Amino acid sequence: MPTDIKIKETNESHQLIEEFMLLANRIVSQHVNLEKKIEKTPFIYRIHDLPSEEKIQEFARFVQSLGYYFNASAANKSRELQKLLEAGGSTEEEAVINEIAIRSMAKAIYSTQNIGHYGLGFKYYSHFTSPIRRFPDLIAHLLIHNYISKEAKSKFGWKRLEDICEHSSLMERNAINAERLSIKLKQIEYLKNKIGETFNGVISGITHFGIFIELSSNLAEGLIHLRDLEDDYYTLDEKSYSIIGSTNEKQYRLGDKVKVQLKSVNEEKREIDFTLL
Repeated sequence: MPTDIKIKETNESHQLIEEFMLLANRIVSQHVNLEKKIEKTPFIYRIHDLPSEEKIQEFARFVQSLGYYFNASAANKSRELQKLLEAGGSTEEEAVINEIAIRSMAKAIYSTQNIGHYGLGFKYYSHFTSPIRRFPDLIAHLLIHNYISKEAKSKFGWKRLEDICEHSSLMERNAINAERLSIKLKQIEYLKNKIGETFNGVISGITHFGIFIELSSNLAEGLIHLRDLEDDYYTLDEKSYSIIGSTNEKQYRLGDKVKVQLKSVNEEKREIDFTLL
């Protein structure tokens, strides 16, 4: 049984290691491309496509409502995004800004066709640094070995690599979902004996049936049903990421800080419900 939940902090040494890993991944994929002569060299890339213009404009409007600036018309949007994430770091809005940024972006996947990585701003990028835990990294190592040793016939043709990319992208999504669920289950175990206690949180999601709250102390996420907001009848405004009262015109927006009381925890349904204070 969990006795406490702490948010993992990233310090400068973590960031330094991350920069080295990014550089290694970048150099490896760039080397494969620059070494190609007559025939294009098969390889596995980590790619990230451009976001849609509509989503990026919506994202710019949203962060502006939180007091931040993002230039949706900038030529180098990747750099603008990095500056925004740095500005929002270590603030209560950080998790919400990161979440909406992820929703606004395309999904990063594995592919044999290199289109670059939009989020990182890299023209060449692969996953190479974790062959112990990621299959695409292991394949990248094997491919590099083949090219360095000048083996005449690679065991990985285009079709096989494309199948590996598709499979690896699917398994990655499954792993992310499993990780999120494992964390959710431990958060539920931790909170189930704290019914009635109050917490500070941030509105992390808005739907037609309620607002999702992420607790600031442990990042557990639960729901306030609209039917439990008895002071007015609230409706969803999708464009402003908010719900608005029909009579008092009170507004609850994504990213707003709130204080909530833990109403109930349902382990079987994996649900956490709050009431607004």
